[in-house]
Amino acid sequence: MKTNNKGFSLVELIVVIAIMAILAAVAIPTFAGFISKAQKGADEDFMNQAAYAIKLANTATADFTLTEVKVVVDNNGTIESITYNTSNVIHKPAELGTGSPSDQEVDASGAIDWDYQFKKYKGTTVTLTYDEGEPVVTVPNT
Repeated sequence: MKTNNKGFSLVELIVVIAIMAILAAVAIPTFAGFISKAQKGADEDFMNQAAYAIKLANTATADFTLTEVKVVVDNNGTIESITYNTSNVIHKPAELGTGSPSDQEVDASGAIDWDYQFKKYKGTTVTLTYDEGEPVVTVPNT
């Protein structure tokens, strides 16, 4: 008697589907973590760029040392306000290149996209400070 075994049995298909489901269950949380880290990195990169732009805009100021940059972000990720502390001025609002800026302010405001939408840090105040010259981004309750 000749048997013609073409195709897969139902048991073989169920085993393959079960293995694929297990692999997906392990992989999906890993990829979600990658997305979260990428969003956090993008937001922190914006904070570093904002600090750099503020430094550029104030290079003419004598005894200028940037100590802190605070960005208030609404629940949609839109920037509500940016303020910064220096060694000689406290909580000066960043002008973001508006008005009639000097050449340095034009260069600074053109250095980054001030319409940036925060992806990870929404509905909070993001703070960049300096620890021994290194920028450190902190967000309450994250």
